[in-house]
Amino acid sequence: MDLKIKDIAEVLQISEGMVKEMLSKNQIPGYSFDKQVLFSSIECEEWILQFLKRNVHINRDQKHNKKKRYQGLQKFSLFRAFNNGDILFSISGENKEKVIRQTMGQVASCMLEADPLVISELLIDRERQSSTAIGNGIAIPHTQEFSMTVAKNVIVIACLKKSVPWDGIDQKSVSYCFFLFSYSKKSHLDLLAKLSLLIQSEQMMGYLKNTKLEKQQWLQYVREWESQLS
Repeated sequence: MDLKIKDIAEVLQISEGMVKEMLSKNQIPGYSFDKQVLFSSIECEEWILQFLKRNVHINRDQKHNKKKRYQGLQKFSLFRAFNNGDILFSISGENKEKVIRQTMGQVASCMLEADPLVISELLIDRERQSSTAIGNGIAIPHTQEFSMTVAKNVIVIACLKKSVPWDGIDQKSVSYCFFLFSYSKKSHLDLLAKLSLLIQSEQMMGYLKNTKLEKQQWLQYVREWESQLS
């Protein structure tokens, strides 16, 4: 299902007017169909990732954005996704394929109710399309070919024992992977947009580098950070 202007405005937390302005300047991918503008979720995903890779912030102009941000279920969606996932340390692998397979071997069955081999291949296929490395030693492996069977999102953080080449735009190896799994295309883009803000935080990197970091510490940090988006 493709998304409408209203959906994109909610995901990026900007006004519908700003979305239309970005369209007029060809700053966001969209197409016309049956007298309305639609957005491919796959193209929007790639658009968000390109912004991440270039470390460009989405400009939320206040004069276009009068409504209260992140209401209802969206408000702490990132916190809930991390709560449904886990933090794994000392994940090893000589390349990204082995890192993906080892991580999925630990979480696919218990957290995703999925076959580790199947989900690994879907993630690897997504990497073949374009790297999910976004720079600064971080990658966000994900695939829209897999959806959660229940209405929940999951993010698993894998801290690698040794950094691994990930074919990113900056050619730097990856040390941290945020594996993202969603139950809908809209929630997928919502979480991707929020991650685009979170990972630019120097404080976040300080938390990740703490090898004794406990999940509850991380959740408290994410909840406090996400509450500031309201």
